[in-house]
Amino acid sequence: MLGMMLSGCGESVPQMDTSKVNDPLGKAGVCERCQEKIEEVTEEHLVIVRGNQYIICDEKCEADLKDWLSKQ
Repeated sequence: MLGMMLSGCGESVPQMDTSKVNDPLGKAGVCERCQEKIEEVTEEHLVIVRGNQYIICDEKCEADLKDWLSKQ
């Protein structure tokens, strides 16, 4: 019996996924390119590039971000 307990026989407790997605909407944020503070992030401030979400302050920073990421 002791051998079974030490060898791992028996039922294991299923592990629950506890990861959470941080949602920046409605919170303060910082532009990924120019580091400008954004008081309240809206959908207009979000861009997804290669499956990653970034906060940007305007179209110029979005273009700069995409250009910079294309060179990585």
